[in-house]
Amino acid sequence: GEECAAYVRSPRLVVAGEQLRGRLYTGSFDADRVENFIQYLERDESLEIERESERVIVRPATAQQAF
Repeated sequence: GEECAAYVRSPRLVVAGEQLRGRLYTGSFDADRVENFIQYLERDESLEIERESERVIVRPATAQQAF
C-alpha cells in the first residue's frame, strides 16, 4: 500500500483487510506500469479487485453462496 504510493501516481493501490497486508508477492514489476501488477493480482482467486477512477482497491474475495 504505502510503499507503492510513493512511486505510483495513478491509479493508487489500496489494500483493504489486515490479512492481506502481510502477503508477500515476488517478481519484477515496473513501477511505471502498475497495470501489469494489477493484472497479476486479478489472477489470484482469493482477491477481489475494485477499480475506481483514481484508485484500485484490493480486498479479500467474498465467498459466493449457492442457493
